Amino acid sequence: MAVKVSTVSNPNIKYISSHAIYTSCLCDVNNYFWDIQVIANTALQGKAEVVPAKDICPNDENIFPVTSYIGTATQKIFVS
Repeated sequence: MAVKVSTVSNPNIKYISSHAIYTSCLCDVNNYFWDIQVIANTALQGKAEVVPAKDICPNDENIFPVTSYIGTATQKIFVS
């Protein structure tokens, strides 16, 4: 099973390098980073979506049918 991880666009957040979208196999623990600059109090919202594992996961990894799961997490950012 694979996951696509991204952040939701927000006019108060400037992405320094790029507004990256990551796709990886769920067989490993992964960390994802976005280099951002915030101009006002706002919320950073991340999104994870289950996607087909074809050509992403190792060949010996169990492949599960794709569901339509999408989850989000929000973290408030305060500018002082």
